[in-house]
Amino acid sequence: MRVKTLQQGWKAVTVGEDGGYYSISAPTFGIVEYSTTAWTTPNVSCGPLAVFHTREDAQAFIGDAPSIFRDKIFPCLYAASKQTNLSVFPFEAPLPLLPPGTILADKVLLLAPEGDWE
Repeated sequence: MRVKTLQQGWKAVTVGEDGGYYSISAPTFGIVEYSTTAWTTPNVSCGPLAVFHTREDAQAFIGDAPSIFRDKIFPCLYAASKQTNLSVFPFEAPLPLLPPGTILADKVLLLAPEGDWE
C-alpha cells in the first residue's frame, strides 16, 4: 500500500454556534465538521474536500467584509486528491470553475493557529 504524501495548505471554515469548524459553502448534506485533532474526510456522495494553496487565496474566497458568519482561516495538512471535480450530489464542479488557488483533498487536518494571526 502506498502512503499519500501530506502537504500544507489553508482551509477557510465558518465557526458554528457550538464552536465547531464547518464547511462554508456546502449545501446542508455536504457540510462537514473540521478538527484540529482528527482527520476530516468527505461525506458520502460528496467530495473531495477543498483547501487553498495560500492564505491569500483563502482570504480572497471569504472576502474582506466584516463576517457575520464568523469565518476563519486555518493552516492545514491535506492529502491531495486525484479527482478533478468537486461533487456535492447531485452537483459537480470541475476544478477550473472553483475559486483561484483551490486544491482538492481526500482528507484535511486543521492545524492549531499560532498566536493571533487572523
